[in-house]
Amino acid sequence: MGAMILSWAGQIALALVLLYLFVVALRHVLRGKGEVRAVGLVAALLLLPAFAFVHWYGDWNFAPEAPLSDPSRWWVIPVGGEGGQPSRTLNLATIALLFSILYLLATGAVLALASWHNRSRGGQIQALHRGLMKWTAVTIGFLVYLHALGISLTPLLFGMGAASIVVGLALQEPLSNLFAGLALDMEGAFHPGDWIRVDVDGGTVGKVIDKGWRTTRLLTQERELVTLPNRVMGGQKIVNYHKPEPLHAHRLVIGASYKDPPIKVKETLRTILLGEPQIARDPAPAVRTINYGDFAVEYEMRFFLTDYGQQTRVKDEVMTRVWYAFQEDGIEIPFPVRTVHVKERAQLAEEQGAIEKTSGQIADFLRSVPSLGRHLASDDFAFLAANAFQRVYAAGEPVIRKGTMGDAVFFVREGSCEALLPGGGKRRLETGEYFGEMALLRAAARTADVLAAEGGATVVRVDRECMVRLFDRYPGLREEFLRTEDLRRRDSGMARAPEDKVAESMAARLRRAVRNYLVPW
Repeated sequence: MGAMILSWAGQIALALVLLYLFVVALRHVLRGKGEVRAVGLVAALLLLPAFAFVHWYGDWNFAPEAPLSDPSRWWVIPVGGEGGQPSRTLNLATIALLFSILYLLATGAVLALASWHNRSRGGQIQALHRGLMKWTAVTIGFLVYLHALGISLTPLLFGMGAASIVVGLALQEPLSNLFAGLALDMEGAFHPGDWIRVDVDGGTVGKVIDKGWRTTRLLTQERELVTLPNRVMGGQKIVNYHKPEPLHAHRLVIGASYKDPPIKVKETLRTILLGEPQIARDPAPAVRTINYGDFAVEYEMRFFLTDYGQQTRVKDEVMTRVWYAFQEDGIEIPFPVRTVHVKERAQLAEEQGAIEKTSGQIADFLRSVPSLGRHLASDDFAFLAANAFQRVYAAGEPVIRKGTMGDAVFFVREGSCEALLPGGGKRRLETGEYFGEMALLRAAARTADVLAAEGGATVVRVDRECMVRLFDRYPGLREEFLRTEDLRRRDSGMARAPEDKVAESMAARLRRAVRNYLVPW
């Protein structure tokens, strides 16, 4: 009796484990993608049902020798034999179990090979190649199993040859995509990570994410995923911005006044291009005079980038620096339109006076900040004031939020602010102090919330572009900001031993693995 109870308990426990694994696999089928989804699909629909079937019916024999003895065992079918007598039987449940095991093992081996190749060679194995390796391994393993059973493969191959005609007609479009993908791959037209342009729908530009059996996926600069059939790409013009080398030329046109000497303008623009780290030094950037327009002399800036995806950001950086450099060097950007003022002269003078008064007050305040006054020249404060922003914050109103990107530094002009530190503490920021230097120096996310204290605060914001120019001109100012950053990191306890970081990273990795692969909800 006790042995029977233990047997039933074991069966129930096994059933619960299989049910749990089925739900986990089904979760990956519904939520996963790519190889994870395929593995979940095979595990949920083949592996677990076949395992349960052969376990509860006792059909574990992968090569049963006896002919059919029980007509109710429909999953065991006869094969081969002479004179109408079967010489072998095949258990469909064990075949499904074997096929799913072969598929999972082949998938795991291919993924391990792809991971090793990515770490050692620095490149990914395409989905098309992974699929070919995986299904070749599964087919070879299945044929070896049939041969071990003593089943002749000749009738099977003849049958496959006859069926291939029907299958080829039914799968004409998928096969055309497959062969077009293989042709593109053999030609080396593009690889994952390349930026390409395909002449479809007026031209589609994107980064190759993956190339599969049927389609190629591109990620555009607008973060849109475009999926194109391989046969369509095989019949279109493809421009690869990374081949035969990753360097790609870009051009920007800017106009300057006729009164400014071209040599001066070209030298200013060339200095800007040489100061951008993303722009290649070989070939060197060049500036050319290309046209004498109606309002300005037009200059072309030509430079090379190794990462096509950075072109928008680099162009923005260059054009922004052009404005500041022209202001500093006294180069005029002429207006191509005529502006008609309908305000009274007195009103315009009053508005201009108010602007100049506010700008002068901000310049006087910045001059009183010790960290700036020790390093900057007198003209620099007027430059800062002209490009600064001032705002009044009510008590408790957030000035910066934790997690946002750091693109500015903030100076408390009136009142005070309160920084909420990561460890739960608070730091008071009085008039004349600044904050935001950690994220500004690293171009990273902010590490704390800063709120206006009781009574409110008036805060002056200076954007990163202005501070970078001052850091380049006055290295001592940057060193002082770095010392302030280190001091505040120590005071807030943000510095952590490397062992703690490794332990935290391993624990986080384990929690993420459990959550992603073993939790069914």
